Amino acid sequence: MLQTDQMTIWKTQICAGNECFEKCQILSALAHYNKAIKQAEHLLENWVDHRAAVASVVISYHNLADLYLKEDKAILAEHELEKVHRIISTYLSEAQPNTYRANALIWGVSQTYIALINHQKNHPEHVISNPPSVPNLFETTFKNTFN
Repeated sequence: MLQTDQMTIWKTQICAGNECFEKCQILSALAHYNKAIKQAEHLLENWVDHRAAVASVVISYHNLADLYLKEDKAILAEHELEKVHRIISTYLSEAQPNTYRANALIWGVSQTYIALINHQKNHPEHVISNPPSVPNLFETTFKNTFN
């Protein structure tokens, strides 16, 4: 199956999940977001469009976290934000520097890091983990940018 077809499947699941979310159909939204996560993780394994693959994973997990927040389940939301940050960080730690893949992953790590830090700041009573770690490649890239 072509990655464009796989991306279409992912978009269909995300859109369906968002529609259910807006209609407060929580169980249906949950099912669609979980299907989107599986599809996004498959896209991430099959690198063709690096930025789209990373974005699909980040968006899928962040939408699921938003659903949990809407249901007053801040701990579950943090768990999902932490999980996606860990996934993207792991891929980044294995990436070759200065490649399209690494650049897409750096973008993803920055998005997941910011989301997790903001979540912990906005829900301090439900924080279950330490602030997220920053992968070495991410730190090195940004140090090189500012030097």
